[in-house]
Amino acid sequence: MLVLDEKTMLETVSMKDVMEAMVRAYRLYENKQYEMPLRTQLQDNENTFLLMPSIAHQSFSLKIVSVFLGNQQHPVTQGMVILIDRQTGSAKALLK
Repeated sequence: MLVLDEKTMLETVSMKDVMEAMVRAYRLYENKQYEMPLRTQLQDNENTFLLMPSIAHQSFSLKIVSVFLGNQQHPVTQGMVILIDRQTGSAKALLK
């Protein structure tokens, strides 16, 4: 499984790559070639967990975000994306 952290993504993904990916994403959106249910939000006192699944092309993805307002030593908002192959069910990438 490919694991990419923020530093690696910033060093290897250009703004051109990002823009091209956004164009492809908007084409999927226009053609309704994806499924993306509403996000699930869980509260744990003042902390929030968000789960955002979607399916498009060959991948199922799950974005997980945590919001900890009282987090002094870490960023308030943290998250990751997991990409899973639709044919095999195998995790292919973790983007954090």
